[in-house]
Amino acid sequence: MIGRDKYWENYYKRLNVKLDAWDREKEYRVIVNGDFIDYREKEKRKLKYDFNDLEGIIFGIKTDELTK
Repeated sequence: MIGRDKYWENYYKRLNVKLDAWDREKEYRVIVNGDFIDYREKEKRKLKYDFNDLEGIIFGIKTDELTK
């Protein structure tokens, strides 16, 4: 069991840790656990939120205009 516990500890650490070089971003991350949700349908993969709760959206440099 120790090996399995260490695996999950490292897994969650990778999700929550940023390199110091990116610390200035002050971003929030949402981690969605899909154990109980069937994501095969595209509509079920979309998260819903109120745009008024956002300060902004930053897209990666390779994000095409249509996707934005």
